[in-house]
Amino acid sequence: MERECGEDFPKFLGALLKYLSWHNRGRYQYIIENCYISVENAIKFFDQDTTILIFLGYSELTAEEAFQNYRKNEKQTDWTREYSDENMLNHAREWVEKSKVFKRDCEKFGVRYVDVSWDREKVLKKLIDELVEKLKD
Repeated sequence: MERECGEDFPKFLGALLKYLSWHNRGRYQYIIENCYISVENAIKFFDQDTTILIFLGYSELTAEEAFQNYRKNEKQTDWTREYSDENMLNHAREWVEKSKVFKRDCEKFGVRYVDVSWDREKVLKKLIDELVEKLKD
């Protein structure tokens, strides 16, 4: 079920964003949602002077809680509906563990980690508000 991403994708994405930033002279901001890049690769491939790196995760949840959240919040068109409960529970186990790695590595490398385990929508709204204010500067 999970897709693996080699070293080429982060390199490509970093080069693309660097080009777009130069080409657009900073007029546009980009949000790239990507769960297939490590914290170490993110700081390697993205210039932190021109990029705001934030990793999101749900490291405080159990796999069962994450699974319940998937099912509780899924919409009719969500990809999660295509998979059995067993597959989604395995997915939850993997991503809870990955979230713990993201959190640990963010602390190690000084990258911001935002935990969305509890009150996800409220946490995301607060984060968006912070980013909007920061980008006004």
